[in-house]
Amino acid sequence: MLIEIRKKNQITLPSELTKQLGLKEGDMLSIEASNDKILLKPVIVIPKEDLPCLHEKMENYLASEKVLKKDWLSPEEDEAWANL
Repeated sequence: MLIEIRKKNQITLPSELTKQLGLKEGDMLSIEASNDKILLKPVIVIPKEDLPCLHEKMENYLASEKVLKKDWLSPEEDEAWANL
C-alpha cells in the first residue's frame, strides 16, 4: 500500500485501512519514528481535568480487586470450583 506526502506534509490514510482499524473522522493518533519506520497508533485523549476522577475510580477498582483476591486465590476456592 502506497501513500503520497502532499502539501504541508499531509498524508491520507486509505479507507480500507481506516475501516479495518475502526477509525473515523476526529479520532486521534499518536505518531512515533523508529529507525526507518513510522508508527501510528489510535489513542484516546483524556482531558486533564478528568484525571482526578479517573484516578479515584482506578484506586477503588484496585482496592476491590485486592480484597476479592483474598477469596479467589485460596485453596478453599480452588476446591469449590474444581468439580464444576
